[in-house]
Formats: sequence, structure tokens, C-alpha cells
Amino acid sequence: MNTRFAFVKNPQILNQTRPKTSLFFRKPSQIKLTTLKKAVLIVAVIGVALVVSLLAFAALTLMNQQSHLSEHKIRRMKGFYAANAGIVDASEAILTNPAIRPAPGLDTNYVINNFASGLNGYPTTGYDINVTITNLTAGPFSGFYEIQSTSDYSGN
Repeated sequence: MNTRFAFVKNPQILNQTRPKTSLFFRKPSQIKLTTLKKAVLIVAVIGVALVVSLLAFAALTLMNQQSHLSEHKIRRMKGFYAANAGIVDASEAILTNPAIRPAPGLDTNYVINNFASGLNGYPTTGYDINVTITNLTAGPFSGFYEIQSTSDYSGN
């Protein structure tokens, strides 16, 4: 809304604009920075860039660590299930193959080589599963078989 008062003696004064002192109201071509202001501005920009760079580096480092932890957890889980598969294989072998049953008080050791080789998500060489079957002779479990199974997941 443009309002003019009638009591002004010189109407040309109304058309004149007062110079604005704030930098926000000036055109970019009207702003002239002194050398000190330029130096302060450059230091501030470099400081902000340094802080952003440090935050980016910290984020990348954390992502790398989380990636390694996740990969180790996945390998450990695959090794665990491969060892469980060795127990299932040994249980089936005890039931179907009398030759694999150990004599009382003795152990039978065998290795399942390249387990899960060729399956999607497993190493191409598979896992080597070490299975030990023990015929228990003493105590309340006499006549039972103890099955131990291990797999090495660290190299795959």
C-alpha cells in the first residue's frame, strides 16, 4: 500500500530512496568485502568443510566395521548349520551303516569334505566337517552314542 501525505513541501523527496545499510538488502554487485572479512569467511568455510569431512570419514569407518561384523556373523551361522548337518549325517550313518558304529569305549572319526559346495551363498570349496562318534559305556547313558561335529568357517 502506497501512502503519501499532503503536507510534504517537496514531493520529489517521496520518490527518492534511502541507501540501505544492511547486506541483506543490497544487490550482490553492491557488496564490497574488506580483506579481513574475506579472510574470516575463508576460515569459516574451511572449518565447515573440515567438520563435514571428519563426519563423513567417521561414518565410512563405522560402515566398514559393521560390514566386517555382519560378514563374520553370517560365516559363523553357516558354520554352525554345517556342523549340525554333520550331526544329522552321523545320526543317519549310525542307524543305516553298522560298520561306522564304534566299539564300546572307542571313537570313530571321519570328515565330510566339501559340504555345501556349489550351493548359493556358500564357498565354492564348501566346508570340511569333522565328526567324532563315541560309544558311551559308563553311567546312565551306556549304549548311547555321543556325536561331536565341528566346522571351520574362518577361512571361507
